Amino acid sequence: MTDIQKETQGQVAEEKTNVVRFCPICGSQMYQGMRYGFLCWICPECDFDEPV
Repeated sequence: MTDIQKETQGQVAEEKTNVVRFCPICGSQMYQGMRYGFLCWICPECDFDEPV
């Protein structure tokens, strides 16, 4: 396998990785957004936030 093939497979593997996080307080699915100048996980229901 060439280096280019290995690199391409590595990129494909990274693209398939999607992280889903759920709020520890209310159980809603959280999203990533900027808050306080940091990238955070934010809950749309109860407004809980946690730095990434």
